[in-house]
Amino acid sequence: MISQRSRRLSWLSVALSVWLASCGPSPNSPPPASPALAGPSGTSQILIKDFKFIPASLSIKAGTQVTWVNHDDEAHNVIISDGMGRSGAIDTDEKYTFKFNKPGEYHIRCSMHHRMAGTVVVQ
Repeated sequence: MISQRSRRLSWLSVALSVWLASCGPSPNSPPPASPALAGPSGTSQILIKDFKFIPASLSIKAGTQVTWVNHDDEAHNVIISDGMGRSGAIDTDEKYTFKFNKPGEYHIRCSMHHRMAGTVVVQ
C-alpha cells in the first residue's frame, strides 16, 4: 500500500514538472526577434505606447526604413533632429515611416509631449 507521504511526494513531483515545463519556450515558439539592428534596405519599427518610444534607442544600418506606430489613444508626432524629418499628427494605429540614409546619431522627439524622446543610431 502506498503511504500518504509517498502520494504527497508524487503529486509534488508532478506539479513541479508541470510548472518547470511551463517556464521554458514552447518547441514551436519562434526565436525572439531582435529589433536592435536592421540590415541594409531593411525595415525596423518603433512603437509609440504609454507616451514612450519603444525601444528608446535603436541602432540600424544606413538605408534602413524606420516605421513608428502609434498605440496610444492620443495623437503624437515624430521630429528627427537636424531637420531630417517631421511627421504630421499620428493618430491611434497610424504609422510614419522615414528612411535613414546617412550615418549618424539622430535624436527623436514628440513636440506634443516633450518628455517623449529617443535616439536612432545609423551605422
